[in-house]
Amino acid sequence: MRASFALHFALLTAGATLTPTAAWAASPFAPVTEAERALKTVPGHPNAPAVVLFKKGDFRMLDPARGDQSSSLEVAVRLKILSAEGVKQFGEVAVPHSRFFRLKDFRGRTVLPDGRELPLDEKSIFERTSSKSRRFYVTTATFPSLEVGAILDYRYQIRFDTIYYLEPWVFQDDVPVLHSEIVYHVPSEISARAWSRDPIGAGIQHKSTKTALGTDVTVWAENLPPFFDEPSSFPAIDLASRFMLVPTVYGGVQKLLDSWRSTCELVDANVYDAAIRNGSAARRRAAEIVRAAGGRTLRDKVEAVYRFVRDEIETVPIPGVLVAENTGPDTVLKARRGDYADKGLMLYTMLKAEKVDVDLVWAASRSDGIVDAEIPTFSWFDRILMRVNLPEGALFLDPSEKGLGFGQLLAEHEGTKALVYDRKKPEVIDLPTSTSADNTKVVKLALTLDEAGRLTGRGTLTSSGQDATRDFDWARSHEKGAAQAWTEWLEGRLPGFGVRDVQLEEKVDSRTVAVSFTLEQREEEVLGDEQTLALSRPFGPLVQPLPQRPEERRTPVWLDYAYRTQLVVELAWPAGWQVEARPEDRTVANEAGSYSATLSSDPTARTLRFERQLEVKAAQFLSREGYVALRGLYDAGAKSDAQALVLVRR
Repeated sequence: MRASFALHFALLTAGATLTPTAAWAASPFAPVTEAERALKTVPGHPNAPAVVLFKKGDFRMLDPARGDQSSSLEVAVRLKILSAEGVKQFGEVAVPHSRFFRLKDFRGRTVLPDGRELPLDEKSIFERTSSKSRRFYVTTATFPSLEVGAILDYRYQIRFDTIYYLEPWVFQDDVPVLHSEIVYHVPSEISARAWSRDPIGAGIQHKSTKTALGTDVTVWAENLPPFFDEPSSFPAIDLASRFMLVPTVYGGVQKLLDSWRSTCELVDANVYDAAIRNGSAARRRAAEIVRAAGGRTLRDKVEAVYRFVRDEIETVPIPGVLVAENTGPDTVLKARRGDYADKGLMLYTMLKAEKVDVDLVWAASRSDGIVDAEIPTFSWFDRILMRVNLPEGALFLDPSEKGLGFGQLLAEHEGTKALVYDRKKPEVIDLPTSTSADNTKVVKLALTLDEAGRLTGRGTLTSSGQDATRDFDWARSHEKGAAQAWTEWLEGRLPGFGVRDVQLEEKVDSRTVAVSFTLEQREEEVLGDEQTLALSRPFGPLVQPLPQRPEERRTPVWLDYAYRTQLVVELAWPAGWQVEARPEDRTVANEAGSYSATLSSDPTARTLRFERQLEVKAAQFLSREGYVALRGLYDAGAKSDAQALVLVRR
């Protein structure tokens, strides 16, 4: 759940405590049916390790007849284990929650094939803190006595002091689902808009029933396949059958999430106005930073403030574009920590104080699914960016990631739909996208074969753009430091060699990484009179990452970003040795990109030079033709990389 975990609207809330329904309290689990007991396999999915027999939700929105002006979501799930693999995979359930979305009355049981019922013991339920400062939690339950044929029942309530439940109900799961449904109890005071997606053609059905208090909307689907699991595919959420009910008007007058303008007005009045007022100390700090930086240009001033928020304020990795109640830039400045929304609003406040032409932008991570701009809800988005309008042009700033330089975006935000936030004229835009030339990794190796048949040499590796951003995060997370991380990476990609003298230079703001190192073949790898070398390393040998034939592929391709890898290997050998076998040159180019591998040699000088380049020009391939082209590119690379260079002593 993205923005909804940070939601704290005072609008239409009274903080009342919900009371479980009588049916819930008296009989938490429906009886297991004979058909459920007898089920051993799922038609169409004979190898499924488990099956969700049913998944049901019951959402009560603003129920004044019961005296409750808050809302609740009750969830009940029944799953059956069908194989030994299912016993390993599905014995644990995790439910996220927070101080806003409060988990209540978690219950569970295991029903064994012989009919015995084993209730979920309280000692098997664990709550861990994802963020202590924001009270963001995950509760995990481990079910007892699992075996093939066992049925797991669990149910829980989520309670929250708002009318908004803006996470789509996802009908599918990791395994087949026989029945999935949600019931929305919408009071007469609320008008709502339905949104659904059914990319697999599951046949989502719905019905509406008038009640004394409003309308009950029931939405369901049956016999659903599991999430598609194909390499380099779109996120599962994009390929799933989903439904969402979005409140648009209250009382026939008050507009809620009716348009982007009304959404921005709602957030401004109930969230941002109060937060920004709590920003006088942050504005003073911005002036101090600008004075201390001494920059002459507007860009210098903006960059100084950006670096402060990026580097000096710890990022709490909680997504969303709304900030908690009684939280603002001064609160964050004092604590020296904040989540994505906190840091974004803080940077916005500080730049505004310095008269910078800046727009606040709501951005969505691509991994959370495609934003449907027709539905004006803040729940699509996971963080606040800045669009700074400088004399030399506009650029985007993300203050939440230390690996991002000035004007850089994470790969998962590139090309996504975003909202330029404005109370009067909000605008949906597409964020910029990098090219393959922006995201490169280049390796150069200079190797020498000595008289004993041993290879030694030196090498350099440089990465830029999204490759560099990924390398920053990956290398810094290593427990023994970045240099050791690169040592292990190189030794893993250059088997048979020891890597020494690793020198590392990281430049976050120019988004580059440079690594230099020496290589020495291990003694046990030296044969003495023959040397076989896979010239494509460390990038190869490439293995086809898209194994499905075009007629088998069901989903589009989504890569992290367009990219280019380049490799240059120079090799010298002594008198008395010669090349016995060498890889053939290969060049392939199509709409997906290009692959080339060429080798030139000078027998007289006893040297050769091998050059290899793989370029993938786009991150997404939506058509069958695009898939065929990309797969063909990888096939060409795999065939070429499989060839080795062989040197022998005469």
